Amino acid sequence: MSTPLVSVIMPVYNSESFVKKSVSSVLNQTYRKFELIIVNDASTDKSLAIVKSFQDPRVKIINNVKQVGVAAALNRGLHFAKGRLIARMDADDIALRNRFSVQVKFLRKYPDVVLIGTWVTIINEQGRKIKIKKLPEDSQKIKSHILRYNPFIHSTIMLRKSVLDSVGSYSERYNGAEDYDLFLKVVSTYKTANINKPLLQYRISKSAVTFKQLKKVELQSLQVRINALLNYGYSFKQVIYLIKPILAYIVPARLKQLIIYAAQK
Repeated sequence: MSTPLVSVIMPVYNSESFVKKSVSSVLNQTYRKFELIIVNDASTDKSLAIVKSFQDPRVKIINNVKQVGVAAALNRGLHFAKGRLIARMDADDIALRNRFSVQVKFLRKYPDVVLIGTWVTIINEQGRKIKIKKLPEDSQKIKSHILRYNPFIHSTIMLRKSVLDSVGSYSERYNGAEDYDLFLKVVSTYKTANINKPLLQYRISKSAVTFKQLKKVELQSLQVRINALLNYGYSFKQVIYLIKPILAYIVPARLKQLIIYAAQK
């Protein structure tokens, strides 16, 4: 296979219920010039066997004997990536068939944009569509909103690998909020965007790390905001945006879970 333009990084940990559909959605893309790097982070279920069952030369499997966490798994995948563009994909989400085609076309049309995300359709564990999540589209709006909330869905992004040479890869210090930290670094210096159409089905499930370790992730999200204010050149006037995440951290995680699942019924 010739050198792919796109390297898709998919970390996997105990995702046997969803990973087959997720991998299939990548392999069925209308855009074909990519490699899919699956990093199995020492899964204890059938995830590894499932991903090994795909007989497609574009699939590359890295198997961690010991669990290292999502940030380190992503960095290991990046180390082996050959493409000039890096796409992310989670093991429980489903990419629409034209996702890569639309994103590659956008990045070719706008060479000054280094990172592109998309809107998503939120689905539950059974695959039922809940709603469309819209996100700010242009770089200026993204930069003005990023300290309020994360303006990207991690598993939708595609970015130029060259930007990682400048800002660095995922910080393993913020395992669980490693994406937010990376976005804060990129947005502080470069142009980014979101495509205003849902190109991914984003699954909310009880097994997601953001539910299992909700308080830890909330604390890390607060820490990356503070770090960004101190080190990434954001205006200290934006410190006001720390009030909401501080209040959110105080609310019990169990109560938030009940509210979110009630909204899905």
